[in-house]
Amino acid sequence: MLIQRIISSSLMITTLLIIIAVDDALDDVRLGLGTIPWLPGEGERIPRGILMLLLLLAALIPLTREMVRMMSARGSRLSWGFGYLSAAAGATCLYTLPHGPDGSSGSTALAGLLAAVLFLSVVQPLRRGEREGAIMSAAAALLCAVYLGLMPGFFLVIRWWHPAWTVVAIILITKASDIGAYFTGRWLGRTPLIPLISPKKTVEGLLGGLILSSVVAVAIAAASNAGHHSGHWITGQGEPVFIPYDYPLLYVAALGAFLGLVGQFGDLIASLFKRDAALKDSGGTVPGFGGVLDVLDSLLLAAPVGYALLRFTAWWLAPDA
Repeated sequence: MLIQRIISSSLMITTLLIIIAVDDALDDVRLGLGTIPWLPGEGERIPRGILMLLLLLAALIPLTREMVRMMSARGSRLSWGFGYLSAAAGATCLYTLPHGPDGSSGSTALAGLLAAVLFLSVVQPLRRGEREGAIMSAAAALLCAVYLGLMPGFFLVIRWWHPAWTVVAIILITKASDIGAYFTGRWLGRTPLIPLISPKKTVEGLLGGLILSSVVAVAIAAASNAGHHSGHWITGQGEPVFIPYDYPLLYVAALGAFLGLVGQFGDLIASLFKRDAALKDSGGTVPGFGGVLDVLDSLLLAAPVGYALLRFTAWWLAPDA
């Protein structure tokens, strides 16, 4: 099992780094076609994060299959196709919304998206000639739209405001908590954390995960500060402008531990879903881990929290930007 996890993790990390590197390099590529008003492009540049959007849309294929499988175990009859469309619409909508002319238009579009998902999901049982299952269908569709679409979609928003490697940093900090908790729990774990949801998780494992997340966060911030990569983008009528600043390392240490804690809560949420569906793993796609959801569960909650932390940090360190 451990060897399988190491091999699978190495392949996934390598693939992620290649995609992020290409996505980052695309920042300097110009289309020569003029700006596209509904995409976050400036000065005829390829929209930042477009490759990450395609990666997320691809990842949603197995994610939605696993989620629909779990929900069907509890009586849901939501089709995989509609579940995927709901999740993909949520992610794509969030990718484009932050770049509109004002916040109110984005809020209206997002509310309209969720209303459309709700309406169409209720229609699904009627198309099958059934009256039963409307409530379950609506709940399942909204869960796909929010949990699988909107929540990881915050990585796309982070990519718009920050360099591509900031997304990698949040992923590494969050997954460091998983790694630290796994090994610390195996070696030192004695006190059950929440046995009702996850019998193998321990308090000692949680603490080990938070410590490793904090260490990884400080290491990444120190390297970013030294390379002058810390900061965020601002946009206006012309070219985007990068506002640099250094991350205080003590502050980053606290944020790293908090993000690791959030990741552990994200893992527990997915575990609760699996226990409710009477499943040990969400699937068998990834050797050593189970399903794709078993790999990404901690990141789903870390994405919106990481975005909020970055926006607060930008406001604190560059209030006039």
